[in-house]
Amino acid sequence: SFPTRRSSDLYCSKECFHRNTPSVMRCLVENRDHGVCARCGRNATWIENHRRYLRNLSDSCFTYYAPQANREELNGMKTMIELARAEFSAWVKAHPDEPRSWQADHITPVKDGGGLCGLENYRTLCLQCHKAVTAEWHKRRARERRLIALSTPQDTPLFEEPAHA
Repeated sequence: SFPTRRSSDLYCSKECFHRNTPSVMRCLVENRDHGVCARCGRNATWIENHRRYLRNLSDSCFTYYAPQANREELNGMKTMIELARAEFSAWVKAHPDEPRSWQADHITPVKDGGGLCGLENYRTLCLQCHKAVTAEWHKRRARERRLIALSTPQDTPLFEEPAHA
């Protein structure tokens, strides 16, 4: 039988393994930033954990409080939990492909040479800030492409015609 190897054994160093494994890099970013958005300061991990907690609350918790609380307090608690669940459901519907409420964003985009970078090129962004930064980057790239297209003379052929003998 062949000896089993861990995936981390395939890299020359721990740093090389981190750079080539997005899930590991995401965990390192989470440990460093604790889910706080670098742009707006929103604590996205707290929001995510709070919503998860509210989503998982069940009505069985009311059986514990029932002997101690009156009917109005119980109805108020149920209403608060129902509102929180509704808010969470709306958030899930608005972000169906997004299991997390923050992104590990490349400060220098991969397309601009920021791929296979270390932890220093990552930052935590909440979903709203990540969408805004990505949209700004796409606008800048489109503007650069237009400038290149305008600076290239249109009457100059891109390829030389072959000479006929």
